[in-house]
Amino acid sequence: MDEDLKQEIESFLNGEGTEAERTDFMDRLKHDEEIRAYVQEIGLMEHAAKMIGRQEMKRQLIEQTQANSVSAPIWKRPVVLVAAVAAVLMLVMLAGMWDRIFPPTPDELYSKYFEMEPPGSLRNDGHTTWNEAMEAYTRQDIQEARTVLIALTEDSSLVYRQRAYLYMGICEMLLDNDLSALSYFQQIPEVHLFYPKAHWYQALVYLRLQDLPSARKVLEQIREDSGHPKQKEAVALLEELPE
Repeated sequence: MDEDLKQEIESFLNGEGTEAERTDFMDRLKHDEEIRAYVQEIGLMEHAAKMIGRQEMKRQLIEQTQANSVSAPIWKRPVVLVAAVAAVLMLVMLAGMWDRIFPPTPDELYSKYFEMEPPGSLRNDGHTTWNEAMEAYTRQDIQEARTVLIALTEDSSLVYRQRAYLYMGICEMLLDNDLSALSYFQQIPEVHLFYPKAHWYQALVYLRLQDLPSARKVLEQIREDSGHPKQKEAVALLEELPE
């Protein structure tokens, strides 16, 4: 890599330059693989620092200094001290900017926030098919649960069909049938008890589909609903969502 480019990268990481220059560099960083690779290499320092810990770093620095000169206290070695301070500042800078430079992908966010809905309660009102579906879902035989749930969603006499739609959508998500999952969640009306859960899962499906505008729209709706059970998660996810 050209030395001038290295110096430009290090100046950026040190917080130097005008706001316009830093904004221009951020745009270049998103599209220039050579710059990204170099910054990622520097980022390995942050990981090493976390593993070693501040105390371990301090101990190693003191030991190295003593090895160089047993009689010379560290405060009398300005070159070593300045280098240590510069390294710490660099790590702090990287820690604060890492997520901005390399934001998580939609798939990574999906994996972070997706959780299976706990199985529904078994019933004693003669609907043994529902119980069969929940038993299969509990043992994570998702294909079997899906097969049974399909029969339930097609039963016009089923009084808890909306609940079946919710679990059917989750099964489709687990089987990577995202568009089908979305269609089941969308069939649950807003006034229904299970709509908030279905709404949250819709946002996650949009993440999987890489439809970030739709995901953001749903998450913003959840954020504005103070009674939504996933409001806190929606706020956190919006903060991590790529632009």
